[in-house]
Amino acid sequence: MTRNEKFGYALLAVIAAFAIAGILYSLLPTGEAEERVGLQGEALNQPTITLVLREQESDFWETVRMGAEAAAKEFGANLTVTAMPDSDDSAGQIKLVRQALADKTRALVVAAADDGDMANAITGVRIPVIAIDTDINAGAVRSYIGIDNYDAGKKAGERIIEQLGEQGHVVILSSVKDDRNMEQRIRGILDTFKQASFITVLDNRYCMAGIEACESVTRSLMDATLVDGIVALNADAAIGAGRELIRRGEEDRVKVVAFESAHEELEMLQDGVLEATIVQNPFSMGYLGVKHAMQAMEGETIPPRVDIHTKIIDRDNMFWMDNQKILFPFVK
Repeated sequence: MTRNEKFGYALLAVIAAFAIAGILYSLLPTGEAEERVGLQGEALNQPTITLVLREQESDFWETVRMGAEAAAKEFGANLTVTAMPDSDDSAGQIKLVRQALADKTRALVVAAADDGDMANAITGVRIPVIAIDTDINAGAVRSYIGIDNYDAGKKAGERIIEQLGEQGHVVILSSVKDDRNMEQRIRGILDTFKQASFITVLDNRYCMAGIEACESVTRSLMDATLVDGIVALNADAAIGAGRELIRRGEEDRVKVVAFESAHEELEMLQDGVLEATIVQNPFSMGYLGVKHAMQAMEGETIPPRVDIHTKIIDRDNMFWMDNQKILFPFVK
């Protein structure tokens, strides 16, 4: 059996365990399932917390949701989870927040699509608000839980420098524009590149409309010029770039450093299409968001900021036990 086959079987086994564990978790006794997640009102005298995510269809946000549900179960809260189909729909997300307030939710846990818009929307809100993933500069926010995106960008920059060696033409690719987190990652990458004179940044490109758009943007960039490395700032960008490199047969030559840990990204990582990916712990983000919301409602002091640490995951360390706990949080 080849090394690639061994890696493939190992990844499939872990993903299968993850899926089975998620199903088993959903079957754990909780009284009434409707009362635990998505209930309007406060059944069994449990307070309702509303979790407002950025996106409905995403491995990352699904893991955040799992963490939030685990905390709601542990601390005795009814959890309502809501999100817009489009991660950039700030106006739609604000409507969801206003609806939650109208429904008398006792606390909000919010991953803002636009931090400025959300700050305006929650001005004067008297219930606890916990910001996750993206910080919100508003008085109602009791705590922010997320990563240091600038530091994560520096890690990505250092890794692509290491992979390229002595020369490199690099593209920075993202599917999201005008996003605070992406801007901080870019700043960290560019500051790191100042220490490597052989790096030339060819472009900072946004594909905006998901994986297929990122694949198309990568194709046009590579048709136009020689690209040695790509830093993909989120999962859609990484998967789109990886698919195009596979199509062209250039996955061994072009080095890609990514962010996040979507299943297709992990497959590309173990196949050598991606050199590394910068991951955080979305399960912890969701869990701590709900935990801190409960503590704030009960008058407890909570930390104003909780840093979720990032790790560099590559083909050599992706199956280490500690890393599996981050990549597959329900695998024991």
